[in-house]
Formats: sequence, C-alpha cells, structure tokens
Amino acid sequence: MSDESKAAAWTRAAELLSADLSMNPDLDVEGERVRTVVIPHLRAMAERILERQRKAGRRLGMTVLSVPAAEPPTYGELLRQHRHARGYSLPYVADIIGVPCGELSEVEHALRAPFDVSTTLRFCDVLFGDAVAKALLVAREREGWP
Repeated sequence: MSDESKAAAWTRAAELLSADLSMNPDLDVEGERVRTVVIPHLRAMAERILERQRKAGRRLGMTVLSVPAAEPPTYGELLRQHRHARGYSLPYVADIIGVPCGELSEVEHALRAPFDVSTTLRFCDVLFGDAVAKALLVAREREGWP
C-alpha cells in the first residue's frame, strides 16, 4: 500500500470514528477514550505519513511536486484514442486509409512505424480534422520519424 493510500486510510478511519461518536448521544467512558486518544492517534499517523511524503519532495492531493509528468502519448496511442472517441472501427479507418486492419493495429500499438506525413494529413482530413492531424504530426516528430 502506498504512503498516499495509507494516509488516506488513516484519515478516513479518524473521520469515521469521529462521525460515529458525534452521532452517539450515549457516549460512555470507552467512547470518550476513543475521542480523546484514538482519533488523535489516527490523525497523527496520517500526519507522519504526509510529513514523510513532504520530505521526499512530494505532496499528497491535487498538487504533486518533484514527480515526473506522464509521457505524452505516441502517434499510435493518439490515433487509437481519437478513433475510439469517434466510435470508428478498426476496419472502417483502415479502409479510409487504404491499409489492411493488421497494419493499422500495428501502428496503433507501436509495432510498426507511423504513417507518413501525407497519409496522416489525408486520413485526418476525412476522419478527424486539423487539430488531430497536428497532434499526430507532433507525436510523429517527437518520436523521431522522418
């Protein structure tokens, strides 16, 4: 379990105990002990985990520091994402491009080189539009294809 998961679990446990005790009008001695000892202990555990993360140069939550950004998608990943987003089947797009389905699948899975610039522009003009064509060409260049 990651530190982030541990911190979230400890914090959630403290919140659940606190909420459960506040809903209980018949707070007994054991309940008071939970409120004064256990919940602060759970919160302290979560804080120690968070402090360890801060010392490692990361921050939990929406902001993440010192963690490398995800790799940008490859030409094939972009092609597959846009094909799926528009509901196009592999055979449909392969037919438009003028290649066998297997070849298109291999391009999408980076088992074959991306389509050349003119082919990319041609099928994007028909299927996806200029923005997708630009993204595919940028990915193609980033991957070092001539």
